[in-house]
Amino acid sequence: MQLLRSLADLGVAASLEEPRQAVGRCHEIVREALGAVDAAIIYGGSEANFERLSSAPLPLTDVALWIVHREATLAGAPVAFDLADDGRVVAFRRLEADVPVTRFAVRLPLTALFSEMLVVSGHWPNGLGDERLQFVHAALAPVAVALRRFFESEQADTGREQVSAIGSIARLLSDTEDIDEILTRLCTIIAEASGIANVAMDVLDPQTGDVVSRALNETRYSNRMVSEQYMRSKGLSPMQREALRTRKTLLIQDVEHDPLVNEPSRQFFRVSLIVSLAVVPLATREGGLGSLTYASSKPLDASVLPFLEDLASQAALALRGIQMYRDLSASRARLEELNERLQESTRIEHHLARTDALTGIPNRRCVEEVLTAECERASREGVPLSISMADVDYFKDINDAHGHESGDDVLRRIAALARECIGAGRIAGRYGGDEFVFIMPGMDLDAATALMGEVRETVEGHAFWLGAGCSARTTVSFGVVQATPGASPEELLRLADAALYDAKHRGRNRVVARGGETPVRDAAA
Repeated sequence: MQLLRSLADLGVAASLEEPRQAVGRCHEIVREALGAVDAAIIYGGSEANFERLSSAPLPLTDVALWIVHREATLAGAPVAFDLADDGRVVAFRRLEADVPVTRFAVRLPLTALFSEMLVVSGHWPNGLGDERLQFVHAALAPVAVALRRFFESEQADTGREQVSAIGSIARLLSDTEDIDEILTRLCTIIAEASGIANVAMDVLDPQTGDVVSRALNETRYSNRMVSEQYMRSKGLSPMQREALRTRKTLLIQDVEHDPLVNEPSRQFFRVSLIVSLAVVPLATREGGLGSLTYASSKPLDASVLPFLEDLASQAALALRGIQMYRDLSASRARLEELNERLQESTRIEHHLARTDALTGIPNRRCVEEVLTAECERASREGVPLSISMADVDYFKDINDAHGHESGDDVLRRIAALARECIGAGRIAGRYGGDEFVFIMPGMDLDAATALMGEVRETVEGHAFWLGAGCSARTTVSFGVVQATPGASPEELLRLADAALYDAKHRGRNRVVARGGETPVRDAAA
């Protein structure tokens, strides 16, 4: 019932005789009805900045308000958000009745300007609730009526054309992200609103002051000769430099006789029927953005400058928003690039941490990780799993006779031969020194023993070239076991090592397979 009375009070307040008093009373009623700390009405003001109608200081910068405005526009509904310690607005989400919230914003249903919002702050740990949320939606219409009356009273001298133009300027931010298209459309909207045939915009690099973007209103509204000449020109004109230097609008009522207009420009203006210019610097609190130039075939009077300057200030506000979003997009792209590099680096580090530096096959750490996973899978799915532990026979003799570098070459070549023999889906890893471990998922003891026999024969038949015309032959001994249900990786390795000991004890260069603790096969050379 109280919220219904508050809605009725809003309707009365919106029609108060004095428009500013009406707006002030409206945001107070909203604040009281919601139990909020503040309910601020926001709109785009002069000098490319936001204006705030609020009963308490609103701790949001113009940049933060741009982001809030963008999110509310994209959502098409009230959005909740948080304020980080450094003043950034974060954690945007749709405003829900039963979700905790401390701040939310909603666009007002106006077409007059582009930036009207209601921004509310308070403490609702259990959410606004259904009734308060319904009140928020219902309150927008009377608040918008009060704000429209306020705009009309504040801007009566400039007329409704200006209001329409400013609204069109702002909507560009939601229509497209192409900077050239936005600038062209900005100039076209301003040309239509001002009735001046040629409107040009130059955007500057904030670091160097160089022109980085240039646009003119669409040619069907302008003098084609002016368009072509302007787009061919380089840098800033003396008139633009003077306006940017003083940060004041430069009005040249008679281009034929003004000392700032050089002779080539004067001749061009004469041919293209341009008689007056107005150059308005585009700037925000952060600094200069560029300039907006009005070139008219009719004399411009100083009385039109407030109107032209107001259009330019709204264009500067839109331009600042465009640049900010481009910077944010560039930062986001850079972060994504760095994240991709980090992920790739992590993948490489993960691979290197599990790869033997000498042979290029999986190292002991990787072998143990894979074996653990395969034991769990074999137990879970009831599929066979066999492993083999292998050792190079008389490897110390190779090192002693030919040197450790030759021994390393032999290990590298044995690793390559083993990897080729076992095929895909199986692992050949170096366990340490001259020991290798083979993991064979899906293979029973007979199949695994036969496969290790192929590896043994391949190594035995290979001549290992050790340089200087010298070669050597070597052999490998194997112990093979099959996992029993519930067998641990440590138990399997122990059994495989015991089978390998049997192979060494029986004369080397052979494959010994064990079922449990009992030898079941001795595949000798």
